[in-house]
Amino acid sequence: AKNQVKQLQGQVKDEKDRVKAISKQLEENVLQQEVTDLKSKITKLSEEKKNIEEELRTAKSLYLGKADDQDLIQEMEKKLQDSQTNLRKMKEAIEQGKKESQ
Repeated sequence: AKNQVKQLQGQVKDEKDRVKAISKQLEENVLQQEVTDLKSKITKLSEEKKNIEEELRTAKSLYLGKADDQDLIQEMEKKLQDSQTNLRKMKEAIEQGKKESQ
């Protein structure tokens, strides 16, 4: 009977060791799955970040383009005003010349 008890105790210890090993393996598998999930999330977030950065670059260039356009418009308006001023001066000179020739 004592031998049977020792034998059963040995079997119980063996089973406990197996349970520990399986538990450890399961824990490692769960951790490995968590690592995989986190890597996947990191990859998705990196992609999202890249897309947002690209959108920002596009928006910035559009904004800067509009700013450049605004500068160009102001430059053209200035040239137009200068041309109008020169035209007015030439008309005045022509009028002055007509008066003097009369």
